[in-house]
Amino acid sequence: MVIEKSSILKVLSKTETLYVADYNDTYGVSTNMIRKLFQFSGFGKSLNLGNIVLEQVADKEYIVVEGIQKLVTLSLILFALCECYKQTNTANEEAISKIYERYLLGKYGVKLHLNDVNKDIYEKIIYKERLTDEEKENPLFVVLHKFWEEIKKECISANELYKLLKAIDCYIIQIKPGEGLDFYYNLNKNNSRLDTIKLIRSYLKRMNEPLLYIWDEMVNKYIELDIYDMLKPFIKDFLSIQNSKVSIYDAEVFAFFTAYYEDATVNKTPEFVLKNIKEFSERYIKMITLDFEYFDIRKKFSLINEIDGQVAYPYLLEVLTDYENNKLSTDALNLILKTVYDYLYRGNTFDFARLSELINQRLVLRNIQF
Repeated sequence: MVIEKSSILKVLSKTETLYVADYNDTYGVSTNMIRKLFQFSGFGKSLNLGNIVLEQVADKEYIVVEGIQKLVTLSLILFALCECYKQTNTANEEAISKIYERYLLGKYGVKLHLNDVNKDIYEKIIYKERLTDEEKENPLFVVLHKFWEEIKKECISANELYKLLKAIDCYIIQIKPGEGLDFYYNLNKNNSRLDTIKLIRSYLKRMNEPLLYIWDEMVNKYIELDIYDMLKPFIKDFLSIQNSKVSIYDAEVFAFFTAYYEDATVNKTPEFVLKNIKEFSERYIKMITLDFEYFDIRKKFSLINEIDGQVAYPYLLEVLTDYENNKLSTDALNLILKTVYDYLYRGNTFDFARLSELINQRLVLRNIQF
């Protein structure tokens, strides 16, 4: 790891291409940077933006592990500067040309490579292409307009504003290739903006990219059914089963998943492991959507869901696995579901051992075979 204090503009000038990490593409932009810039300059101070973490992937090409919001915001300010002072005089035109060459354009077109819809809109902005009315509602374009307004309101010259931008500094942390994902997780694991599902996908891509389609098919199913917010709870519950039903906090899900995957693939193929997760996921979706053949089973799951009985899902996942593998009869499943509902309806805290004892007692009393 190499740490260097530097002008943030040097990050852009010394690199050819900067990619957004696929596990860190949920970011926002705001006018805070330019407001702070004018505020700090009024006190004769420079603005420090903290850390920017880069992972090198090729000569002068990097993945931005941390700090993409700062770089996007700075790039939009630079673009706004160019637009505000274009066609004013020869000196400004020359400066605008240098800004584009040094900071906005790189080896493969634009210097910053964003993801998804932000990629298209950012490139349209930099290339001065016409945006649709819908695209103009994107935060990138909205904030850009606010930058124009701020620059005009300050009545600051192009040269003076450029000097202020050059004075912005930060700490550049360059990490070794392959360290970005773990570095980002350890840095942000207690941050609410951490996207565990994207982290896991990036991890699986690194471990075995050809099998990534299995994970993507599973994720897309939750999106199609409009229950994406239940995907992370499923991962937590699945991992809980694999770890003797221990409680797993949100910040621990990624670490538990990588530990599980690496342990499971010692004796099983990665394809088997991923398909097994997907099969458990399909059972989880059935519990959420009540996708069962028999009315009685649908009704009991509906009742369990109505009283927020998802706390029992880890246990019921295993029950459904036995049921689908013909190790459990329909009568036994019905009784188990009724027992779970009765137990939770009375306000009991979910206790796997106590619940199992109750279920066994009822099965014996009713003379129901597994």
